[in-house]
Amino acid sequence: MDLNLVNYKKYGKNKKGAIVLLHGWGQNIEMMDMLGHPFEDVFEVLVLNLPGFGKSPEPDHSYSIEEYANLIHDLLEKEKVLQLLCDMLNRGDNIPIDRFMDDKAFESRYTTGEMAFQ
Repeated sequence: MDLNLVNYKKYGKNKKGAIVLLHGWGQNIEMMDMLGHPFEDVFEVLVLNLPGFGKSPEPDHSYSIEEYANLIHDLLEKEKVLQLLCDMLNRGDNIPIDRFMDDKAFESRYTTGEMAFQ
């Protein structure tokens, strides 16, 4: 999918890296956006509608986890996100791990679910 078609927002100070908030099935950017604002004074926050959700159009075929991960990887490269603290909720928990675990270009620390908000 063309990255220009993916609906996303990026905001925050990026003093300690970036947080990417991924919604689950049946959710959208608005649900995750409200979770990102408390962190914007310290972190860069990236929230998006995955393909087929919210204002991101449906892809021309059903995406695999690898395709979702590649899309997120490409978006992070486009936005020059190099240090990533990634909170993953619902379906989002499977997406980035397999793509970024071996990617030395990203200095990454992963937490899941509510642990990122403690």
